[in-house]
Amino acid sequence: MHKPLILVMLYYLISIPTLADQFSGSVAFRTNYVEYGYTKSNNNPSGYANIDFEDESGLFLGVSVSSIDFNDHQFDNHSSVEITPYLGWNVEFSDDWRAQFQWLRYLYDDKVFNTDADYNLFSGSLNYQGLITAQIAFSENLFQQDEFGVYYQISGQYPITRDLEFSTGVGYSMTRNALEYDYLYWDSGLTWFFPYGSFDFRYVQSEHLREKSINHRSAWLFDPDEIDARFVFTVTVGF
Repeated sequence: MHKPLILVMLYYLISIPTLADQFSGSVAFRTNYVEYGYTKSNNNPSGYANIDFEDESGLFLGVSVSSIDFNDHQFDNHSSVEITPYLGWNVEFSDDWRAQFQWLRYLYDDKVFNTDADYNLFSGSLNYQGLITAQIAFSENLFQQDEFGVYYQISGQYPITRDLEFSTGVGYSMTRNALEYDYLYWDSGLTWFFPYGSFDFRYVQSEHLREKSINHRSAWLFDPDEIDARFVFTVTVGF
């Protein structure tokens, strides 16, 4: 049931050759797929690919594909691919302030811990001078657990040289109703940009905070571990 949506978006992306300069794409290899305080690759390497289109109004759409591993191999129908179509709008209020609003749909090629887990994510962010970004995101039905998930995040980036950038961030995931725990997470790293891509070397860590009451625990088995202090390396090639 995922194919029609993805095919329509891909058709739109490739059917306007006169707008080729508004397309971008990338492929990446990362030593861990970490998002919102937990790993989606069981702390193993993950591949990633993306294609994106943006027009002059700031509207954009695209699709990304990632390899995943939720460590649910006890089930024959476990997922190994995450496909994420998205649609959004970039808005510039002034030279200093800009915002982004985005919808994403996380689609899995099979089940997660023997359960259908596709879900929506809606996000909004506000950026000041390309240096500081505040973001809030939420899912109305996180991993199809009939529970809200809300994410708060603030990040900063600073160019050390023309090709080298330092960035850091901290976030809080209110996900205990769906994933048993809330997560506090943070990261810091350096990104080196070259003509067709980048190298990123990053320290990441997270901690479990509030835990769901034992009397209200879900029968679903997915309750991601906190991330011990570790480094994640990502190499990206784009066009």
